[in-house]
Amino acid sequence: MKKITALFSGVLFMGSLMSLTGDWKTSVTTMLADFQSCSTAKKGAECKTYCAKAIKTMYGVNDFDAAGKPGGMLDVNGVANYIKKSSNWKLLGDAGTQDILTQAETLANGGKAVVAMMETDNGASHISIIAPGSLVSCGKAGLKCPNSVSFFINSPDRSYVGKPLAYSFKTLEGIKIYARN
Repeated sequence: MKKITALFSGVLFMGSLMSLTGDWKTSVTTMLADFQSCSTAKKGAECKTYCAKAIKTMYGVNDFDAAGKPGGMLDVNGVANYIKKSSNWKLLGDAGTQDILTQAETLANGGKAVVAMMETDNGASHISIIAPGSLVSCGKAGLKCPNSVSFFINSPDRSYVGKPLAYSFKTLEGIKIYARN
């Protein structure tokens, strides 16, 4: 019975990992185009929900669903405040540390939702999602950065899918990395 349970658990894990790494990039790239149109056309509250939508699409995390809110999701500050207060999310540490960057990429590759945040008193001024991939040189003090996805509310043309985390922030010092349990 233990062998069957272990085999079943392994199949479930591999299935969720395959759906994460296989289809997420296409879905989030389409989402990026929608976001850029949204930001250009409306500049409305719904445009601020794409970070939550991408985390849900990439990792299946429903933490940011919010009936009655524009787009049915939390905005960037709502996401940040939820993450900082929730027992479902754990602070890994500062993004200026190679060990934390490596841990973030390893967790993302294992199917865990991971984000990097520039925190403010109201939530966050920016959130970048750590995406499955590999560490690459990012030109920041010799660090190797994880793959990432970002939706820049005030600069939609800077938004991207599949660039090193350092592209999201002027410096990685002070940027906090959180992972979902």
